[in-house]
Parts: sequence; C-alpha cells; structure tokens
Amino acid sequence: MLSTPPILLKSLTFPSKKQQLNHELWRLQLDPESRKCCWSTISPQHRHFDLREFDLETTEIGLRKVPDLVFTAGSGFLDEERHAKRLAEIPIAKNSDSDTLIWKESTTRNFSVKGAYWVDQKSRFGAIDPLWNWIWDSKIHPRVSMMIWRACLKVLPTGDRLGLSTDCPVFLSVPESPIHLFARCKFASALWFSGPLPVRIDQIPGDNIADLLSNLCSSLDPPLITKMLILSGVTMDCIWKNRNILVHNTDSRFSVDTVRMEIFNKFHEMIAELDSKQRIPLQTNRLSFPRLTTERCILVDGSFKDGKFGCGMIALSKSSDEWWISTSSSLCSSALDAELQAMLLGLHWASANQWDNVSLVSDSKALVEGIRAKRSPDWKRI
Repeated sequence: MLSTPPILLKSLTFPSKKQQLNHELWRLQLDPESRKCCWSTISPQHRHFDLREFDLETTEIGLRKVPDLVFTAGSGFLDEERHAKRLAEIPIAKNSDSDTLIWKESTTRNFSVKGAYWVDQKSRFGAIDPLWNWIWDSKIHPRVSMMIWRACLKVLPTGDRLGLSTDCPVFLSVPESPIHLFARCKFASALWFSGPLPVRIDQIPGDNIADLLSNLCSSLDPPLITKMLILSGVTMDCIWKNRNILVHNTDSRFSVDTVRMEIFNKFHEMIAELDSKQRIPLQTNRLSFPRLTTERCILVDGSFKDGKFGCGMIALSKSSDEWWISTSSSLCSSALDAELQAMLLGLHWASANQWDNVSLVSDSKALVEGIRAKRSPDWKRI
C-alpha cells in the first residue's frame, strides 16, 4: 500500500472518523520540508502541529483517504512507519471469502487502464456531461445518434463553417449556423411545435445544440429522454436533408407539411422498433408457495429502521378456525437481525403454547437458507 503510485491512490479510501472542530471548515496543508501540517480556516489564524504528535483518531478531519497521507510533491508518506501500522490495524472481515480491491471511480468497481487514465486526466477533461450517455444509448438508432453528435460538435458543413454563403437558406438575411438551422429558424420552430412531441423549441435556452438538448432533456424521465432524443435526431436529419436539396437546387422550395409528414413517419417507425425491443413477454409461471408438512404453522416478519426493530407473528392451525398473533420491538443492528428476532418470537410463542410440531414461514431468503445449511448467512446479503 505504501508503495502504490500516486495515480492509483486517488481512488483508494482510508477510513477515518469525521469530526467537526468548532463548526468551522478546516483545511489541511502539508509542508514536505518541515514534515508538519497546518490546519487553516477562513480566518487568518493558523495552528501548527508536529504530525508525529498529532492524534489522527480524535482531531483529524482532513485525512480521509490514502492520498491525504502523501506529500503534495509525491515524494513519500508523512510518517511511513506509523501509517503502515495504522493501515495494518484495520480489521478484516472473517466471514468474507476473500479481500476485494474496488476501483470506486468505475460503475463496475473494476480497475482498468482506461479508468486510471481518466482519473489522472479528469482535470483536463472537465466535468462529465450526461448528454453523451443519452446520445449513445443503445436504445437510440446509431444513425440518429450520429446526426445529433455531429450537430453538437458543429462538424456539419453549415454556412458559418464553409464561408461560401453565411445566409440561412430559408431566410437569406440571417446567418446560417447549427443552432439557427435546427432550432432558431422559424421553419424549424414550426416543425418542432407541430411534431409528434410538440415543443416550443424557441423557448428552450442554449447557445448551441449541446446546451439546447441538455436543457430540453434534463428534467425528463429516462424513457422520455430516449424518445425526445430520437425526435431531435429525426427532426435535424429531415431539416438537414431538405436544406441540402434547397442549397444545391435553387428551384426547390421548403414545404412544412412535407417535412412534417417525413418526421412523423420516421419517428413512429423508430419508436415502434424501440417498443418491440423493450416488450417483455408475459410471465406464465404460477407463483410457488411453500409446501407445509405440519398441521400448524407460524408466519413471522420483522422490520428495521434507525437501530430499532419491530416484529410480529401469526399462528394458524388446520384443525381450528382461530388464529393467534404476537408482536415485539426493541433495539437491533440490522434488517437481518430483525428477521431473526421475528423468528425467535414465533419459537418462544410455540414453546409457551406447547406447539412441538410446527412450521415457520419467513420472507427472509438469506435467513432461511442459513438455517437450512446450519451456517451464518453471507455478510454481503445482510
């Protein structure tokens, strides 16, 4: 751990208590020469400590990760021997199968060279824009995604890039650009407003196509984002196609009704294909209930929240129309513990009422499988 390269230390967490000093925001500054640290707040006053005399357990709030233990110049750890001992004292779970190193910057929690490169170059790349994930979603046709991507990056040969003619092909007095051609032009606004999903595109803020689509889709649900992006790509593709016809054939004219019908046909064709992919076959299997081999049974259940549990039981007998209930509540440490308390409640009730042949029914799969196998449940499922 102490010899880990600095680039890898950015995603490894070092456990430490989080405490607040005088309800102020403190920052830890490190001096690699004097090997001392300085706590600084918004006030000009400073407090200096020798790190070897510094109590990390009670007063430290800045050293939350392993990188915080490294000098800013990357020349080594602040106190290698002490921190190595501290890291070695971290308890290891005895019930787990094996230790696992998790790369927290990845959604899959797996390390990759690409992930390390991304962490190292994050400051240069800037913040992650969710628009690109929306555009390249597998549910959207690649042709539509490519059209949106080209419009967002301004790589389409519009008038402002070619320099041959900077006028809009419909309104010759307005400079042609992607944002004008696909959103600000009155012809485009009419197509958006009369389309399958009516939008007042002229009221959506944005100085370019990327900002426009981000503002358009940011407040929508994920399924509607996909449909809105499909409509956006289809609309821009139809506008671009008819724009090229008008530019290369001066005798042709724009027809709102013709382009609108083309947008409707393409949009509904892609939506029908999307719905066919997302259609889930009906489940024909019947629900299976536990088969009881005893005349009496007790159904138990428990709930857990904020360190407290509540549990209940219902006792039934085939030879009687009556049923019995019991409840309990107290303190516990987990939801699995609450389910276990519910089962103990049923067992105590059965013992008190001399039910010696009884079946217990619980909805906790981890607990039931653990009892059947006569071993503790896997901690990952707790």
